[in-house]
Amino acid sequence: MTVEIKTIDTIPIGIETIIILTFSFYFLYERMNEPTTDLIYNDYRFWIVLGMIIYLAGSFFIYIFSDQVDRNLFNKYLSLTYIFYALKNILFTLGILIYVRSEPIKQRNKKETLPFLDIN
Repeated sequence: MTVEIKTIDTIPIGIETIIILTFSFYFLYERMNEPTTDLIYNDYRFWIVLGMIIYLAGSFFIYIFSDQVDRNLFNKYLSLTYIFYALKNILFTLGILIYVRSEPIKQRNKKETLPFLDIN
């Protein structure tokens, strides 16, 4: 038994997308204003947030107007979201790779701060 989806609820999708995009742009704004010597693209969070922005901004209007357009036209443009989905996954993978490669560097520079707990 298959369930046929008749419509997509566009209001929650639109509100969710606007909220996430707002927080994503705010994160990037705050990150750009941090006085660090490290480049922004060396931070794994940049790539994760960029992937979210590209996917949500690319598929925003397709999902918003899904109720107003013909089903055949919607299905034609729905395949366009797969491109944004693939880009998002590529950027997420890049962010994960940067995180994995930068973790040992942080561990080497971290000083041991174990307290002396000898009670005897």
